Amino acid sequence: MIEEGGKGGQVACDDSAKPPFAAGAAVGMPLGTTHPLDADGASSHLYYYLAKEHFRGSCQSAQLESARVHLPGTVLFEQGFAKSWFYSLKSPEVASVDGLPDVQLKKKLGRDIENEQVFDSFSKSVKDENDLAATFISYQKKDIGDPGLGGTVVQYLSRKQLRTFLFSPGQKPKGVLQKFSPPKGSSNSTIKAVWSPAVVIVKGWRNPHSIYQYSRTPWERGTTFETPDATEIVLTPSVTAGVRATCKHIVQHLYLIEHIKIVSMVLVFKLDCTDKLNFLYSLSMRVATSSS
Repeated sequence: MIEEGGKGGQVACDDSAKPPFAAGAAVGMPLGTTHPLDADGASSHLYYYLAKEHFRGSCQSAQLESARVHLPGTVLFEQGFAKSWFYSLKSPEVASVDGLPDVQLKKKLGRDIENEQVFDSFSKSVKDENDLAATFISYQKKDIGDPGLGGTVVQYLSRKQLRTFLFSPGQKPKGVLQKFSPPKGSSNSTIKAVWSPAVVIVKGWRNPHSIYQYSRTPWERGTTFETPDATEIVLTPSVTAGVRATCKHIVQHLYLIEHIKIVSMVLVFKLDCTDKLNFLYSLSMRVATSSS
């Protein structure tokens, strides 16, 4: 069980703390151990760590702060039931600076999550039963889809399918249910960022079909870089800068709450119809060991 911020997730209030890659900073996992974030495929652990809080500011005016990322409503299912619900909340304590939004990532626990609430939240802006309402992201330890993505499977659900998923009897599969954010334009698009301390590669991909082309399946309308039919799109400098800033912020946040050094990661983002840059999920992450 991952500890919540405010218990084991805080670090001492110290403005002199070294950044993740400062000279002489002793970070990394002990030899022979592996951090839960060090894995291929979609990681449910990452949402928990992003929602953990650390102290920000001087000791005299320190405030607790979680990761500053836009995240569509995201519900984690484990052992057949909803375990946690993550969401972004506008925060008056933080300003929109350095390319980061004035929001913080929050969560509520499974005992406070009802399937009716999830359905209403995910589908309230959906007009047609065939419109895309959610994605279900899972990871299977066998070669399916593109093995290069570590077995990550993304399923696109219409409003009708979301209702079936939530209210059908029986346990739900393990995975991440995420609200579908309407894209900028009529075709779905996503952004994949490959990050390392030295190089950041940011590319955008667009589905060739309209999300309103109901003669096609939700998968055919929703998938982007997972299929060879997707086309690469040109991203504006401001969008690319926003992705880079968010990647850097996530790395710094993980250092502050876990004292770990991220050496590489692959993250998926999306620019929605309101020009808001959303973090969606991770595809891979590597954590340094003490000898790295």
